[in-house]
Amino acid sequence: MQEASDNQVAEVIFDSTYRCNANCYYCDIPKVALPLHKGRQEITAIDIKQMLKSKYFKNLFRFSISGGEPTLRGDLKELLALALEKAKCASVVTNGLLPEKMEEALSGIDVSRLGLAISLDAIGEKQDEMMNVPGAFSRIKQTLEMASKFDLGWREISFTITPERFDEILKVDELACQYGAFVYAEFARPAYRYKYSDRQLSWIDDALRRLRQPFTQLPRKLDRAIVESIRLEMDNCVRQLKYSLKFFEHTGGRKWFVLNPYGEIYPCWPCRDFCVWNPETQSLGNPRYRFGNIKEEDFDQIWESETANRIREEISSDGHIHQNWTECMNLSYFVPR
Repeated sequence: MQEASDNQVAEVIFDSTYRCNANCYYCDIPKVALPLHKGRQEITAIDIKQMLKSKYFKNLFRFSISGGEPTLRGDLKELLALALEKAKCASVVTNGLLPEKMEEALSGIDVSRLGLAISLDAIGEKQDEMMNVPGAFSRIKQTLEMASKFDLGWREISFTITPERFDEILKVDELACQYGAFVYAEFARPAYRYKYSDRQLSWIDDALRRLRQPFTQLPRKLDRAIVESIRLEMDNCVRQLKYSLKFFEHTGGRKWFVLNPYGEIYPCWPCRDFCVWNPETQSLGNPRYRFGNIKEEDFDQIWESETANRIREEISSDGHIHQNWTECMNLSYFVPR
């Protein structure tokens, strides 16, 4: 068994909130995760700062902030500044519906090592329908325009592949190029809910390889490890979905982890409580892979605990947990070791 002392953390993925001002039909966060944790208080930037004092964050490569929708937090600016202070680079994902809030968060800090990812799955009214928000596409374009004024490390459009809108990806790529952004695509989760024909998967695979913005032309400030991880994930996206492959050493819970809005640590995305089936309640919501909570224990105690080591061993040997999750493969390959 690998000792906890060997598990220096290279990346933190912080699900900063489960609150969201959109209602995308494929997203479980407002439908499952938020009700599951109803009434709980979100951790603060002070809690994050305390966690990052641990000896395990000496070589932190990236601190990623996602949601829900991070602009709904009142301390996003503080979180971004802290992430950039402690890590080599940072990133934040937004649905783009609150351009003024994001501009406020970006202003006055050095964002040259920060990546901004904006969710966009279709063009025009189709995007409004996807998010169930009238005028959503217009506001997302405002966010793209706002982002172009900042000297960001990189600009990214996050495209979620679904059977209904997969053929919008090349149109979205055209828009991305207008704003100096690249498209990062992933299948909607959990993958078993969605069915694709072989012809559709072939088209998607070809489209992912034809995206206009070549990764070799990404800004030099963008670390090459990130560029190569994006390339790997896009190249294997369809293959991973189609054949349910697990052909990598999983390093979630060893070199990176997911921190939920309430301070709970999980080794990776599919191990989060709202992604795991609970046989007792016959519903999603099972904390069996939870390492611990930074509000209740010191990070070092959590990271070195018998619970953490047991879960590490379990998920390393269980390929089913990571089925179709190319993100786990991506980080396991390219997060610095």
